[in-house]
Amino acid sequence: MKNWIDIGSDVNWEDHGGTWAKKAKDGSWYVLRFENMCEAVGREWGDRDPYLAEIKRIDFSELSEEQLRSARSCIGAEDECSVEEQLYACHAYGHGAPVDSFYGRRADRVRAEARRAADRYAADAAGLAKRLARPVNAIGSTAAEYGRGDINAALNRGPFDPTKQLMRHMHGMERDPLSEKSRKGVLST
Repeated sequence: MKNWIDIGSDVNWEDHGGTWAKKAKDGSWYVLRFENMCEAVGREWGDRDPYLAEIKRIDFSELSEEQLRSARSCIGAEDECSVEEQLYACHAYGHGAPVDSFYGRRADRVRAEARRAADRYAADAAGLAKRLARPVNAIGSTAAEYGRGDINAALNRGPFDPTKQLMRHMHGMERDPLSEKSRKGVLST
């Protein structure tokens, strides 16, 4: 893949997966992870499209030094490591904003489609902003919040449904900050 660096691919990436990265003009990195889901999951994957390519955006400037250090520690890297190692560590650790996913029946086409999409997002700030602003999990974290590990933004934003209340409780937060005020008549319904 021209202008992409290999940060962790099998020689036979179509069967066993691969990970590549490309630096964008804004300084962030796009990471493309390709997976053969039949190989990764097994027969449970069934008749669904067997190949998956996911694009994540990693912006080192949005991650704290502690987050970067934790990611490196996850792969056993020292404080000083190459950019490729830091990208691999961040991706493996779960840092990175999920930008897009592609499924299909032909490995080369799925990976090519993801690569072209990453190039489009890197060139289209408005399109990227839209992708990063969409919710990506059950508690309502946006892709951008998820990418920088900011769970509190979603937990402090309503509505406070049962899933979000449970997550708030697990993090030692008031389950529903509005419920106590509502019960006391501070808010009218």
